[in-house]
Amino acid sequence: MSLSHCRRDLSPASIPTAQIPDHNDRKAIQLAISALTTVYACALQRKLDEHSDLKGLWADIWQWIKFLDSHCGTEGAYINKLRSMASPGEDLQAVSLKIIPLIILNLCVIGNLRNAIVTTPGILTMLTRRWVDNDSEVEPGPRRDPNWARALNFMLLGDERGSKDALEEIASAANGAKTVARTALSHLRPFIGLRPVNYAAISPHICLIDAFSSSIVSTLRSAMLSQRSLPTLIETLNFINTDHSSLPYDELLYQSKSITACYAGIIQALESANGPIWVSQALDAGMLPVILKSGVRLPQLLESVQATICEKMFKILHQYLPYRSVLRSVANALRKVDCLGLREEDVGLLWGPWKEHEGAARLKLELKEVYDLRNAAMGTVMQGCMNLKCSVRSDKNDLLRCSSCLLVLYCQKSCQTQDWPEHRQHCKEAEKRLRDGLTMPLHMNDRQFIDFQSSGDFFRHRHIVDEIKAHWPTPEEEPLCVEVDYLAVPPRVLVQPVWDFSWPPGYHTAETERYLRTAKQEYE
Repeated sequence: MSLSHCRRDLSPASIPTAQIPDHNDRKAIQLAISALTTVYACALQRKLDEHSDLKGLWADIWQWIKFLDSHCGTEGAYINKLRSMASPGEDLQAVSLKIIPLIILNLCVIGNLRNAIVTTPGILTMLTRRWVDNDSEVEPGPRRDPNWARALNFMLLGDERGSKDALEEIASAANGAKTVARTALSHLRPFIGLRPVNYAAISPHICLIDAFSSSIVSTLRSAMLSQRSLPTLIETLNFINTDHSSLPYDELLYQSKSITACYAGIIQALESANGPIWVSQALDAGMLPVILKSGVRLPQLLESVQATICEKMFKILHQYLPYRSVLRSVANALRKVDCLGLREEDVGLLWGPWKEHEGAARLKLELKEVYDLRNAAMGTVMQGCMNLKCSVRSDKNDLLRCSSCLLVLYCQKSCQTQDWPEHRQHCKEAEKRLRDGLTMPLHMNDRQFIDFQSSGDFFRHRHIVDEIKAHWPTPEEEPLCVEVDYLAVPPRVLVQPVWDFSWPPGYHTAETERYLRTAKQEYE
């Protein structure tokens, strides 16, 4: 069939208008689907690039897509009537649901047509609705077609990716961010563990999880985290690590894309609000051994991606080492890594950043031991099982984290059940704050441990105070500011007079400003 015949059969004037179809309507639908199949084949073979009126062609195609979606792709009297007239083996519903995402996918790659497609009113809503309905856990069939995920993913690629309007439209079409998160994760999970790995099938699901995890729409990002996107991405990356099969070039590209999306989703999640909670969850889910074992695969990724992973992965983990609540998970993760006996050739490009982080982590764990012993001697132990009626008061026990608030730990299920009346209200409030993406208050134990570290770092840098006294004559007493950068390895300490202190933009707090103002007033 020529493109001119396609234009004829795809004319909006040919779209049936009757409430119940007759044989002529069935014929028009068959011709339109045949024309769409031809256009799809031409796009697949890159034969449409020179066509003079692609935008006009797309406008007609979109009218037919809307009709096929609402009449042929949806259960009701219309499709039932078409079934009653169908020839043996004919299934206009299945064919309609198959051609719609395929035609969108392959027309999107045409440069001068892509923008017209992604800006078509209603297309994101339709794709999202079909994607949500496309339950990947049912038996193979039209509802399980992975091309809906691919088409939706294509709509978020390029400059349009991360568009707040587009992401909000997706959330609205799915009746909420929670549905988007649940759907994205449930479509991927059935593929984990299946051999041989079908990277072409899992890649679009991972990329969508990455897109939503990286979302500038806070409710969408928070919903992904609340639905356990981090453990799922870690499990997926571990699944890829265990695949040592030799892949053809196309599958290798899909594998690289999947690895990139896993890392991107993990990094974006760890950079979200309430980082200590998500870092602990990721470490408890086995992230550290998984990313180390995936290091040997980094050379197959783009150089820019390699550089980003090597730079950011351990830098993010490092910034949460000052939190005592994170260090328990760090200790468990290090024990798992020690059992693996990994060498440089096993870890690849991540070996250098890893060894630097490992050294800093072990130093922090030693400091934590000192802190805990001091607290134990003072009778102010705040660790171990959170059930006050339980005697377990050590982080070294195997503890279970509350799956709702992710804040408290119990030594066994019975302790959690016994403590639930006391924990219920706090748990529900914390869970809501996490779901809404609101920053959780810093736990007293974390705050005191940070104060403990800061005090130690200050006294280790008393020589700077002496230098200040020598170079700037001051009154007998003068307030000083101590800034400790725990992102640096080792921590970078800056001691200076309060008058010279300039808090970095975006980092100041009302409490800090109050301290500085009080100090200045006392010596003016």
